[in-house]
Amino acid sequence: MEYVNTIEYKDRCLYLVSQFSELDKPLLHKQYWNFGPYDAESAARYSSGQEIRALGDGRYSVQVAPFNWRTLALPEGGRTIVDHVDITTIECPKVRNGIETRYWNGRWQKYLKSEGWISA
Repeated sequence: MEYVNTIEYKDRCLYLVSQFSELDKPLLHKQYWNFGPYDAESAARYSSGQEIRALGDGRYSVQVAPFNWRTLALPEGGRTIVDHVDITTIECPKVRNGIETRYWNGRWQKYLKSEGWISA
């Protein structure tokens, strides 16, 4: 299970979006942590979907320009509860008819007689 942290601006707030997929079920979890209210002009320097790095103690670093990083902090040193969670299904990629597929260890796989189970 790999966590990917990105940044997103919506509803006049800046969010840390932490997403991961389950290992045994094709479900994607997105947890939204609120950095607080931001006006559109201040939030414009951050690209929605941009990856963000954890520094510890609720602080995160985001690159706003080449060689220019900004630090954002969650309220109360990161001891906050998640604002909301979205859970979506990870659809099986298209494969030829008759090819067996499975969701295993966080990825879709297909079975080929010559190679066995490979990534779909």
